[in-house]
Amino acid sequence: LAYITEEAGLSLALGAFVGLVNGILSTYGRIQPFVATLATMSACSGLALYITNGSPVTGFPEWFSEITSARFLGLPLEFVILIAVYLVVAFWLYFRPSGRALYAIGGNEEVARLSGINTRRTKVMVYVIAGLLAALAGLIVGSRLDAAHPTAGVNDLLSVIAVVVIGGASLSGGSGGMMGTFIGLMIIGVLRNGMALINVSPNLQPVVIGVAIIIAVMLDRRAATR
Repeated sequence: LAYITEEAGLSLALGAFVGLVNGILSTYGRIQPFVATLATMSACSGLALYITNGSPVTGFPEWFSEITSARFLGLPLEFVILIAVYLVVAFWLYFRPSGRALYAIGGNEEVARLSGINTRRTKVMVYVIAGLLAALAGLIVGSRLDAAHPTAGVNDLLSVIAVVVIGGASLSGGSGGMMGTFIGLMIIGVLRNGMALINVSPNLQPVVIGVAIIIAVMLDRRAATR
């Protein structure tokens, strides 16, 4: 158990560290968040390809595959992890001062700073949490594939953006929530499964997701104008 905890903890710590780097670059380094995260994504992808020589890593212990094969109270363990993460983050966003501060920062960062909120520290904390959850998602994907591929998850980037935007999170900040994100996740999941069932070409599916993002952004802009 100690070995499992150490291995998983190191993986999550690495994700949190990358998030910390992103947060420092975008807040204290004053680099645009999109540029900072794009740069670190490119660096991490290149490092992963260099370490693995572009080949999948296999031969993991049994506990690693059980992340997606085990069941808890009759439910898949990965589903239980998903629900637990959603509930914890939702509680933090809605009932904790630091979580509520995110909405103030998203609405107007300067007003939030003048109100006494440490905007830089709060934003760095969000980046760290995002990196931590990304590492957790990486563990789940690796367990499902029973291999760690250096390019795994690249095709999910567009879907992640679609889930958040369709779920009601405003691109200008200040609005959004876990329930809406969960609904967006369900919509994208149904959309992907539906396209697979009607034999839509996998090469065409990103086009449909892209159109869904455009529609969601247009609706968001219209709502913001109103």
